Amino acid sequence: MTRDPSLGAARFPRKRRPPVLTGTREERQEVDRGQYLAPLLGLMMIMIDGYDLQSIGYVAPEIARAWSLDIAAFGIVFAAGLAGTIPGAMLAGPAARRFGPGAVLKMSLLVFGVGTLATAQAGNLSQLAMLRFIVGVGLGAAVPIVLTSVAQNSPARFRTALVTAAGCGQPIGAILGSALCARLIPTFGWKAAFVLGGVLPLLVLPGVQVLLEGRRARDDLASTPKAADRPSGRVRDLFSPEFRATTLLIWAAAGLCVCFLYIIVNWLPGIVRGRGYSFESSVLMIGLFNTGTLIGALVFGALIDRFGPFKVLPTALLAGGVFLSLLDVSINLRPLLLAASLFSGFTGGGGGMCLAAMLVLLYPSGLRTTGTGWALAIGKLGAALGPIAITFALRAGLAKEHLFYVAGAAATMAALCLIALAKVRASPIGVSGDPSTRGP
Repeated sequence: MTRDPSLGAARFPRKRRPPVLTGTREERQEVDRGQYLAPLLGLMMIMIDGYDLQSIGYVAPEIARAWSLDIAAFGIVFAAGLAGTIPGAMLAGPAARRFGPGAVLKMSLLVFGVGTLATAQAGNLSQLAMLRFIVGVGLGAAVPIVLTSVAQNSPARFRTALVTAAGCGQPIGAILGSALCARLIPTFGWKAAFVLGGVLPLLVLPGVQVLLEGRRARDDLASTPKAADRPSGRVRDLFSPEFRATTLLIWAAAGLCVCFLYIIVNWLPGIVRGRGYSFESSVLMIGLFNTGTLIGALVFGALIDRFGPFKVLPTALLAGGVFLSLLDVSINLRPLLLAASLFSGFTGGGGGMCLAAMLVLLYPSGLRTTGTGWALAIGKLGAALGPIAITFALRAGLAKEHLFYVAGAAATMAALCLIALAKVRASPIGVSGDPSTRGP
């Protein structure tokens, strides 16, 4: 007698694996043209952020030479740019709910562009720091709105990939910034890097409406919540019993990731120049770091879809801590230093980039912009204080090369925060931000 295979399946049902990143039933809709344009425009806007982040690292050594200053004095300039992003990111959610995300994003890009153009006319460190703070305010308000818009305009089944891809605009912009600065600065001087950085955000202003016009009515910035108990987007909702532990741990992890990323992009070019490497070699090394970051973000983003963020990201960041520390060990061996730059970007940079994309997915739609903005702001608060502390440490006698150990320790501690976050979360992360339903 032939056995019916369906009987065995009925008696011993296969255990379904709960989805790690999934959307609600209502979010599974067909992809329209606007849902392709939104991630593309978001990618372009985040690329400008990446260019700005990297260009100051290249410009600082040239300004130091032109003004006869020690590169260690630029810690306050690096900190000012980061400090500006804090109030910008904190105010992004409340301002978007009051005035509309389009108006806030346009104003942010305008402040970003005009402030960067004005930076080219700075005549001393005080002016440079003040203008970098203003640029940071515009940049800080723009990023959470862009990421939230990409998440809310992306279909559920592609949302993780598209948000991660948009976040990859930062290393792409940094890589392009490396190539452009290598051409612009030797030929036209350091001011040319700021002129280009100021023109770019003004050029993408017309795309803001396209980025936001596909926003679906169910999203928190365009509709009224249907359920009375849905988070209202207020800051105090981040500390409700449901989200308190998530908020504190993700803030710590985000701060540590931003800290080690900013250490590398701000200090690596100056450190290798100080050890006798050419300007082109410093561009190559930071370019390899950013290339590794881009590849790592794409690879880890795909692995997250399969294995979940709490298995992939801690492993990546722990490995990143090792490779970041190797930058100090290999400082005098050019081939080893190039390899360490690439692999530290792949592991630490790629893991940190995926963490930035995960911020958008941790909270439900009603709390998404506020949660993302405050996580970025608090994260950068620690990173803003970092350069100031580093400046004092360098003046006290700390070798610049030892900063790579600090970066490695920050990546390791970020991994430990994510391990703790995995233990306190009761359910997997949904693409919509809502806890996904476990299978039987």
